[in-house]
Amino acid sequence: MRKKGHGRTVPVLALALGAAVFAAGQAQELPDPQSGPRVAHVVSYNIHHGTGDCVLPPGTPPPPSPPECGFDLEQIARVIRADKVDVAALQEVDRFWNRSARTDQPAILAEELEMHPCYGANLDHPPDSHSPVPHQYGTLILSRFPILDCRNTFLPSTRPATETTPEVR
Repeated sequence: MRKKGHGRTVPVLALALGAAVFAAGQAQELPDPQSGPRVAHVVSYNIHHGTGDCVLPPGTPPPPSPPECGFDLEQIARVIRADKVDVAALQEVDRFWNRSARTDQPAILAEELEMHPCYGANLDHPPDSHSPVPHQYGTLILSRFPILDCRNTFLPSTRPATETTPEVR
């Protein structure tokens, strides 16, 4: 596996959210035109790999689950659940890193929230000092609508950039 960088996150995320909301609106039965506009509740949330804005003291080795960092996927799920969202776009989502207790965050959050996941790895690492197993870092889109297709497209730029696009119904 090779490392892949991330670049134009905000515009790419906006494109992905727009596609998700459009697809969600297209896949449902259309309401009576007299009933007014439909609203899809979409949130964007940087979960900081499940630890918030933690800064460990210099020289501190990355423990599997640093308690001083507040590693708490359940709290992240509670925030999303409380917002009653249709689509959640999450940034800085880990898979199998030491810093996040080697958890599969997309799978955990999708199961906890009973939502459909679309994960795009922006960094794809082989086993190294960050984890003894292959590990990823990227973007997760969760949808209460079924996802028909999920792709992670690397965008052309002077440095690698990606776009994660779910197709929902």
